[in-house]
Amino acid sequence: DKIISVLINKDAAGVKYMDGERLYDNQDLCEMLRTSKRSLQRFRSEYGLRYRKISRKSYYTESDVLDFINRNMEEVVQGGVKILKMKKNAEKKSPVKAKRKGNGK
Repeated sequence: DKIISVLINKDAAGVKYMDGERLYDNQDLCEMLRTSKRSLQRFRSEYGLRYRKISRKSYYTESDVLDFINRNMEEVVQGGVKILKMKKNAEKKSPVKAKRKGNGK
């Protein structure tokens, strides 16, 4: 609960909105989830974290982030501090077949 409240109550300086909903960029999400940019990429490709590209930058709506956390992450205590970890049974996306290039021969 505390981690999610930090996500919601993060400092409002330089906050971006789209259609009235708060947006987070990669740096914001890395700080809040205490993870790397590579992990965010994995969350997007393997676990279906929704994002939008705006001017070649990835942005995440607050509702998409909260939905992803609720579906795929759990709070655990590590070294006396609560952190978010991926659930062992986190929902992976279905594999997508690669499109074939050329004339299919």
